[in-house]
Amino acid sequence: MKFDSVAAQKRRAQYANLRDKVWLENEFLRAWLVADPEVMSDILRAPDMALPGIERMVSHIEQRSGKSLSNLRRAANMIPIMRSGETHASLRRALAVYLMEKAKAAENVLPPMISTFLKRFQIKNSVDVHHDVVEPIIQQFISFLVGKPVPPEILGLRLDLILNHSKSPSLVMELDRSFAIAIRFLEHDSKDELDLACKICCITFGAETLIMMLVESILYAVEIAGDGPAYLPDFPHETGVPLTWRLATKDISVGGCPVRVGDMVKLRLQAAAYSDKPEIQNLIFGAGPHSCIGKNVSLVLWEHFSFAFNALQLHAKSGAYDAIVEPHMIRYRTAEIKIR
Repeated sequence: MKFDSVAAQKRRAQYANLRDKVWLENEFLRAWLVADPEVMSDILRAPDMALPGIERMVSHIEQRSGKSLSNLRRAANMIPIMRSGETHASLRRALAVYLMEKAKAAENVLPPMISTFLKRFQIKNSVDVHHDVVEPIIQQFISFLVGKPVPPEILGLRLDLILNHSKSPSLVMELDRSFAIAIRFLEHDSKDELDLACKICCITFGAETLIMMLVESILYAVEIAGDGPAYLPDFPHETGVPLTWRLATKDISVGGCPVRVGDMVKLRLQAAAYSDKPEIQNLIFGAGPHSCIGKNVSLVLWEHFSFAFNALQLHAKSGAYDAIVEPHMIRYRTAEIKIR
């Protein structure tokens, strides 16, 4: 079932009308899909569920190809979600402090930044929400987070694919090349390896996820507004990470289904965003030891953006929508609304 290839209102109906919310999606590869928010909450906190690592695959590709993937190894050592134990804890602490300081500074940085690009919504015409408004805001915001202007070609490296559970040798080699470019871009202006690690995380997970959160939320707000003004809620209901993965480290039961050790479990986080319970809605930022460290800075952005957007009292209707829908991300070609 393709949840993300339709408008948000229809996605919500699809999730609401599911009879089974845990099922074996691929018997040959042993991949389960979970669309039950309550079950996802347990899985995200379960010690028997691990994130798929890349160490074994990288070593295997290096041995077979005779090529070193040192940049990918270095990047993986900088990303908390890719590590465990004390290494994970120290990286997570460093990133949390880094982003906390950025979140405080963002209170003064975001209002003029957002105001500049929201002016595009004041012209009665078709507006590409992605290209004309959200993408330039996020480009400036990521530049603020890493402390230097980040050009589109750096944000377009698709570093987030490091978390894709299904990696081919060609994808792994491309990731090594991409991280080499990102590291060279950031290294000269970084105080030390931990500072570089924080900036790598911002570029790897910030841009695409924030763009998707804002674009999908605006489109849904316009879609349900009818003849009234579009309105964004206090908490985002469209997540920037609609799908995440976990690997079963022992035989367990998930929603009454027998999950074996080594099985892949895909979590449809978007279903949590459509819950009426605030504690379940929070799951769009994950839970447990691998919850999103960028949640607070993301919500600071959301608070300022939604306030400024709602003040416009925008009357619009949906326009052309064309996107590349991938399992864990939506990448836009066109996402238009027509200002009335």
